[in-house]
Amino acid sequence: MLYVLYLVSLWIFPPEEDEFIEKEANEKTEKPLPPRPTDNVPLTLALSLPTSSKWVRCANFAINGLLLLACADLALSPFYDAAEDVVFTRVGAVSPSSAKITVRYPQGNVTQDTLRVLYREAGTDTWKDGPQLDVKQALDWVDTVSLTGLYPQTRYECKSLPLRRNDVT
Repeated sequence: MLYVLYLVSLWIFPPEEDEFIEKEANEKTEKPLPPRPTDNVPLTLALSLPTSSKWVRCANFAINGLLLLACADLALSPFYDAAEDVVFTRVGAVSPSSAKITVRYPQGNVTQDTLRVLYREAGTDTWKDGPQLDVKQALDWVDTVSLTGLYPQTRYECKSLPLRRNDVT
């Protein structure tokens, strides 16, 4: 909030123009002043330094405004997009006889439904029952299980399937 006030104050009360400062200095000292070096525009923009150039102040204001909007989007996105529709099943670490499967499944009522990983050899029709998943809201509906008893050099397919609690064995 303070940064926004700082930007507004720079907009309302810009730094004095160089020519007015030079006129006042010339009237007091009667000696010509050496020319003042120009602002380093990239450094002024990168560090938000005060400058007498109006277009650099406008560019600085626009850049900082965009950065503020990006930060607000990053901070507020969990509140307006809870990602409740993101469902996935991913294969993790694989060894010759086992594979870890990570599942995110936020849909359904976890008090009535449970999840089970089903797997099969690629090209076959019969799905085999894998381990049950225990997804919880506290863990963002994610659980990882391990499939064991797999054969080396064999391609497998897997999926997660919700089951009713009374169907679980």
